[in-house]
Parts: sequence; structure tokens; C-alpha cells
Amino acid sequence: MRATQLLHNLGQSIWLDNITRDLLGSGMLKTYIDGLSVTGLISNPTIFNHAIKNSSAYSAAIRKKFAQNKSGETVFLELALEDLTRAADLFRPTYDRTNGSVTTALVRHRQNLGRRQRTACSCRPRELNHKLGTAIAMRTYKAARDVLSSPRWHRIYNAGAYLHRLLWASTGTKDPTASDVLYVKALAAPFTVKSMPESTLKALANSKEVDRFWPMGELRGSVIEVRRSWHQHRLTGCSASR
Repeated sequence: MRATQLLHNLGQSIWLDNITRDLLGSGMLKTYIDGLSVTGLISNPTIFNHAIKNSSAYSAAIRKKFAQNKSGETVFLELALEDLTRAADLFRPTYDRTNGSVTTALVRHRQNLGRRQRTACSCRPRELNHKLGTAIAMRTYKAARDVLSSPRWHRIYNAGAYLHRLLWASTGTKDPTASDVLYVKALAAPFTVKSMPESTLKALANSKEVDRFWPMGELRGSVIEVRRSWHQHRLTGCSASR
């Protein structure tokens, strides 16, 4: 069984951090949906801008729209909506299968995490071995599960609301010395969404590393792990910058 299917079976939704006309026209997105358990994608102006600038697939449509005296902003929006419409059609079976539910990101501890990240940058730590980010993610996951399993949320579910899922965005690995699926494996947890670039998706599809997810019992030690990692960071990182 592919690792992508394993994650899907464990209750994690895989989203693609990309949308291009080449991806749609070549049938590759459909292949990802049918063969690699992709159930959604991330789109934003930056992604579309990169797609249009780096592909000739948009050239004919751009010339046609400008010939109709449309503004650059209008052309950009129309191209984006055309791609999104085609992508939405491909994801329609997923939409129907889940009764039209929409997954949203639950943001928690954002301000606290932001302060810690700014401190980390100012201290210039030598090496954290990716432990701090993973430990904070585990703590965030536990907080999200505590909120979403609370009596208040159960009353909302009983009223017809859908389950919200935590979103792990852009889980590709930028460190060339680390595993391509480092964060995919570290953030494998049920009731979450994980978005990733194509390179990570392909690496995951051929990976044998993802063989478990986070049982709730493991999360009891996440707070301790966060404190240990942060304490180590303060000792090694901040002292090195003095």
C-alpha cells in the first residue's frame, strides 16, 4: 500500500500546494486524485502568478483576452477562475462522497508561536534538528483535538456542523540534508489536512517511512517535549549569539 493511501486511511487529507494549466491539461492532477489519494489543493495569487509566468499553456488565452481590451487584473482573475473551475470538477466526486463538507484550518497558539519564532531568529540557533517545530505542532494538535472534542463542539455537531480539521500547510522539506518526507511523517495525524508540493507528494508515494500516526496517548508528553526543545534552543542558540 502506498504511503499516501495509508495516510488517507488514517484520516488525514492530502492536498496539493499547486495548480497549473499544465497540471490540469496533462491529466496529472486526476492521476494524483485517483492514484495518490489527493483530495484538495491550495490556491492563491502567488501560486497562480508563478504558474502563468513559467508556462506557455496560458499564452493563447492571455493574447485573446488582451485583444478584448481586458485589464491585466481581469485577465489574471479569469485565468485563475478557469483553472479552479476545472480543478473543482475533478474534485467533485470527493465533494459528493463527503456530503459537501468543507475543511477549514483551526488556528491556535499563533501569536505565541510567532513570538517564539521571532526570538529563534534573533538568537540564530546552531541546530535544533527540526525538533522544536514538530514538538510545537504536536502541542497544537492536542489543543485542537481538545477543543473539537469538547461538549460545546459536540452540541455544534448535533446541530449539523461538520468536523473542522487542523491544516498543516506546505509540509515540504527545505533542508537538503533532511528526508524529503520529514514533516509528512512527523505530522501524520488523523482529522487533519496536509498540503505539500508535488516533489514531496511524489517522494511520499514512493516512501516506506510513513508507518504510523500519533496515538492520543503519545501526545501527553508533547508539552514536555516542547519545553525541553525550547530550553535547549535557549541554551545553545542564544548563548552562541552572545
